[in-house]
Amino acid sequence: TMVGLAAYLRPLQQMFSRTLSERASQFRWSVAGGAVLVVAAVGTLVLGVYPGPFMHMVNQSADFIWLR
Repeated sequence: TMVGLAAYLRPLQQMFSRTLSERASQFRWSVAGGAVLVVAAVGTLVLGVYPGPFMHMVNQSADFIWLR
C-alpha cells in the first residue's frame, strides 16, 4: 500500500512544488497532440449528444455475427 501511495503522491508533490511560471514554460503543444485532443473532444460530444447512429451500427454488427 505504501509503495502504491508513493507512486501516486510523488507526481503530485513535484507538480505543486514548482511555481506556475515554471510549469507553464515546460508545457508545449504539438500539432499532432492538438489534433488528437480535438478529435477526441468532438467524438465525445457527438456520441454523447447524438448516439443513435453509432448504436444502430453496433446493433447491426452484433446481428451480423449472430450475437443476439
